[in-house]
Amino acid sequence: MRLLGPLTLLVWFGSGASGQPPLFEDVTQDAGLGQQVISWGIAVADMDGDGALDLLFANQEEDTTVLKQTAGFVFDPVLLGDGGQVNAGVEVVAPGDVDGDGDLDFLTARWGGTPTLWLNNGNLDLADITEQAGLTLEAPCRSAGAAWGDVNGDGALDLCLGRADLGDMLFLGHGDGTFTDVTAQANLGGPSGTEGLTFVDADNDGDPDLFCARNQARCALYLNDGTALTDQAPTLGIAARGANFGQVFFDMDNDGDLDLYLIRGGWETEPNRLYRNLLSETGVLGFQPATLEAGLGDEGMGWGCAVGDVDLDGDEDLFLNNHNGPSHLLLNNGDGTFTDDTPGDMVQMGSGCLGAVLADLDDDGDLDLVVRVLDGLDRLFRNTTNTGNWLKVRVRLTNGNTFGYGAHVMVYRAGQLDQPAGFVAMREISLHQGWCSVPPPEAHFGLPGNARYDVLVNAPGGIRLTALGVAAGQTVELRGP
Repeated sequence: MRLLGPLTLLVWFGSGASGQPPLFEDVTQDAGLGQQVISWGIAVADMDGDGALDLLFANQEEDTTVLKQTAGFVFDPVLLGDGGQVNAGVEVVAPGDVDGDGDLDFLTARWGGTPTLWLNNGNLDLADITEQAGLTLEAPCRSAGAAWGDVNGDGALDLCLGRADLGDMLFLGHGDGTFTDVTAQANLGGPSGTEGLTFVDADNDGDPDLFCARNQARCALYLNDGTALTDQAPTLGIAARGANFGQVFFDMDNDGDLDLYLIRGGWETEPNRLYRNLLSETGVLGFQPATLEAGLGDEGMGWGCAVGDVDLDGDEDLFLNNHNGPSHLLLNNGDGTFTDDTPGDMVQMGSGCLGAVLADLDDDGDLDLVVRVLDGLDRLFRNTTNTGNWLKVRVRLTNGNTFGYGAHVMVYRAGQLDQPAGFVAMREISLHQGWCSVPPPEAHFGLPGNARYDVLVNAPGGIRLTALGVAAGQTVELRGP
């Protein structure tokens, strides 16, 4: 791995159309990043249990790297391998606690290879348990998607592995680091073209559904009825065929259901698409095209995407990477429309910006941005908002799904729990967003800091947790059942 020498980055990010002070400042050099590698995906999580978020970088020719946060916004690289590229060629890194011991293990998946499951025995003391876990594949595959979720509600994390050339696979977990292949029973089909996938509770029924974004094929949304997965994307109007490279599910309009932003492009110029979920409006799951009404559709050749409330105004914004063109910061106006607030001098960070994650890396309540660049320097931007208008919620379950993947976290005005009139916002603790990118397992809200709130968590397996009268400006951890 080559680390560049002194570098001065003067790009300011987010001052654009609003004329306000910049939302982000580039701190790449001070943070110890600035890697010059062939970059792919990224995951953000606390991998060593010290309370600070770390970065996991998937690289094409170099070993997968964990960048441990040793101090506020300072990261030290730790290679996962012996320097002989034993873990190179990785596109996506997917953290998940597969043995229920409270620390994050992770899967690495390759485009032209086989996946590896790494057991974390604490402080990144890693062991390759792929074979004993039952995840050894007979043939190499092209995989750019891997997602954890509790499909059958038994508390153990299950795994879906996207294989563009051989068909996607589903493995049921037993909670002890071992898995059973149930692909045939799940009927996921043959060669899929899957570029990105995620578990998402699209119909708010408490169990995770499965969405697959597919290149040169139609997308799929497998609804989970508790006993089987059934593709309903054609019926729901989201089976878009074309160059689909990833997805983000988020509550764009703060109505309590998850809308879909579909990333289209890669190497082809196709407009990204926004679909509004009609569940809260009609009582029935359905998606309505909303791209043009939202002022979107011309963001370029889409690739990576991250979502979060970067300006702490109560609604979630979008950051979009492009393959060969400018990146975009799209601020949510709160009325179903977005404004491009990317400054003119940030035309492009490099050729082919890929993975991107918004996360509160310095634990000050606002969301920072890390971007992987295919032909350039990986970049880190610090959010300068610094107000008390935020709330973070972490879910820690004792049933095996220790980090609460798939949980819906809802915030109400204090004293109005479960009352529609008191509803403020909803977030899902999701594992996979955009292209080969994984945000940390926590729910982040921007909301007024001079009020109190009731928090409700609905997690897979029928688990319900509450916290009442919570003040803003803090991180709340809910444990159960």
